[in-house]
Amino acid sequence: PYFTLFLFFISVSVLSANVLNSSHRFVAGAFAPAVFTLVLLLSLEFLSKDLSHYAMAFGTCAGSAAQFIVVAAGLRRLGIRFRPDFRFSSPDFRKTASGWMVSSVSSIVIIISQTVSMYLASSLPSGSVTALSNAIVFYSAPYGIFTSSITSVYFPMLSQTADEKARARVLSKSLTYLVTFLLPSALALTALSRDCVACILQNGAFTLSDTLLTAEVLDAYLAAMIFMAFYAMLQRYMYSRSLYRMTLAVSVLVSVCDIAATGIQLKEGRGVEALAVSSAVSSLAGAAVLFCFVKGFDWKTFMKDTAKVLAANIPLFLLAAGYKIWNPQYYAAGSTLFNLGFTAAAGFAAVVVTLVSYAAFRVDFLSALRKKRP
Repeated sequence: PYFTLFLFFISVSVLSANVLNSSHRFVAGAFAPAVFTLVLLLSLEFLSKDLSHYAMAFGTCAGSAAQFIVVAAGLRRLGIRFRPDFRFSSPDFRKTASGWMVSSVSSIVIIISQTVSMYLASSLPSGSVTALSNAIVFYSAPYGIFTSSITSVYFPMLSQTADEKARARVLSKSLTYLVTFLLPSALALTALSRDCVACILQNGAFTLSDTLLTAEVLDAYLAAMIFMAFYAMLQRYMYSRSLYRMTLAVSVLVSVCDIAATGIQLKEGRGVEALAVSSAVSSLAGAAVLFCFVKGFDWKTFMKDTAKVLAANIPLFLLAAGYKIWNPQYYAAGSTLFNLGFTAAAGFAAVVVTLVSYAAFRVDFLSALRKKRP
């Protein structure tokens, strides 16, 4: 029951952050989740002895309230105030409610698909569902950071653009940036998947075999990450054109494809990584269908920009492949200080190689930072 209060604050916070994003104000919305996390951690640290597990409930509610205060302060600086409005017959409300209902159904379809996939995974050997859940947490770090950031910046631009060719250029740029950030993330994390899982989880009852299984599922999700990001961005494109019902139809298609692919693979004896492979296949299919609705997309420019990013990632690919072949197996020791330091050093090396290579190939995101573009 306490988390219902959290749902209220977090929902209004997300709505407020989107309003700020639409006004090209991104700092408050990006900083607010950190405030939530800080309040939650402080609650767990100082209230656990007195409140037991209720410290989590208190910290979650207080953190979400603090997150809302941060974004509300940003709204006040724009001159926006909250007040109740019961004009349910207004055109604005009807338009919003119509799109919201269809979008909500799309979300429900995704939840049902995920639930069925988890149910199918429960028939696999012990530890499979845990490996799946842990792998999703690890892959969600780069996916959440970069995909959420890019969609937050480019979705308002898509929505505010009336000309279809201009909208297609914005979409092309957003997809190129997704490849720019997610490809090196996938390469580096694939090379270090066992090391990362062992550093964080391999302690106590979490054994080396659990680490290897989780890393195997994680590798499959990382391979699917760009396809999933493309599908998510193309959904935002469809929403920017108010094509909600068509987006819902494609969501149903993707969910059916996901469940069918999972069932076929499990029947053929594949392990829990089948769920990640199914996500890649269904997301790719969904993105391909949604691309049919994009008007004026400049494939030549997109392929040229993407080819430059792919070429710039060749050094990192060779480094990651060499590390996989070397396979030092420091991860076998589990969650140790040495393993943590070694993994952090290897990750830092991957970042340096990527930055140097991007600078040499003149990949656009570095030039954009130097020119201080929005």
